[in-house]
Amino acid sequence: MRSWLEARDRASVILEPTGASKVLVSELRAVALLLDRLGPNAGQLTRLLMDSTTAIGYLRSWQGGDVERMPKGYSLRPRIQADEPTLVRLARRAAELPQLRVEHVSSHSGHPLNEAADALRAGDA
Repeated sequence: MRSWLEARDRASVILEPTGASKVLVSELRAVALLLDRLGPNAGQLTRLLMDSTTAIGYLRSWQGGDVERMPKGYSLRPRIQADEPTLVRLARRAAELPQLRVEHVSSHSGHPLNEAADALRAGDA
């Protein structure tokens, strides 16, 4: 049992994105959470503001049909909590939302919505 647990722990460390990929995956997971919370109303969303140009690039690629593209280090291994990885689900959903305009907002520039999002994130730290 100990060796199985150690192997599982090593695998989770290896499969967990680090550095810039970790931040990118977190940004994209936040979009997935938003779409999950909106449920059937997600199709009514027409504008999404983000301060991560890399995350915007992934969302736009997925909207264009390149749903196989994933951030470096993101594992496609089966998940315990869901049938498919979050970003796989997000890629598919983004492809189904062609009306959604994903726009860049400069971070820390005083944009009220971006500042509010940063304040929420700081509260979690």
